[in-house]
Amino acid sequence: MAKTENLKLVHMMTGEEFIGELISETENTITVKNPVRIVVIPTSDQNNPKVAFGPYTQWTDDKHLTINRQHVTYIAAPITEFVNQYTSMFGGLVLPKSEIIKP
Repeated sequence: MAKTENLKLVHMMTGEEFIGELISETENTITVKNPVRIVVIPTSDQNNPKVAFGPYTQWTDDKHLTINRQHVTYIAAPITEFVNQYTSMFGGLVLPKSEIIKP
């Protein structure tokens, strides 16, 4: 089960954003468990786009990724809706309903 206090939103220099459980960090790297990519899905209501989670890495079964910190622009706490959706994906209990679409 994901530890919600360790869940972080990571923004990469490429513009990609993902959520994962921050396992460790050094001066040069961060290691994240079960990262999921945040995908914005355009809708007819431009003020209310849909958001989905997808695999951050499609071509590996590794659950832990070590990322060069040089490619990270910031690390922040995700919004509650993202925490709830992520937690439900990885075996946690979630009470409020979320608007996030998961694959």
